[in-house]
Amino acid sequence: MSSLKPLETQLGNRLLAALPRAEHERLLPFFELVRLTPGKILYDVGDTVRHAYFPKGGMISLLSITEDGRTIEVGMVGNEGMTGLPTVVRCNVAPYQVMVQFAGNALRIGADALRAQMIRSPLLQEILLCYSHALLIQIA
Repeated sequence: MSSLKPLETQLGNRLLAALPRAEHERLLPFFELVRLTPGKILYDVGDTVRHAYFPKGGMISLLSITEDGRTIEVGMVGNEGMTGLPTVVRCNVAPYQVMVQFAGNALRIGADALRAQMIRSPLLQEILLCYSHALLIQIA
């Protein structure tokens, strides 16, 4: 069970801030506040995505690895978004490497819990799907 207070989820991440207070209260027990440190790999290419992260600060890079081993940043995520897109689209495999660039706190939720909450909340599902679309446009 989470020890987070409602105010902690309302402030910081803009996706979660778009939800009504009642949604925050319902989601609260599923989140854990974690510290993201620079250089930390959240997922590598091909990893099973077990958590989604909603940054409250800092910056996370989405990195594509070329055939010759070069790394190219294809996207970035800050407090306006989340990582764990495979969770939202019901796929479990990371298509790119996800690495913390700048330190910050994030709210972390298990992939299964997030999918269950998306089924329970059409508004949460709509917000995350719209964000996923925007992120895919950025990557393209």
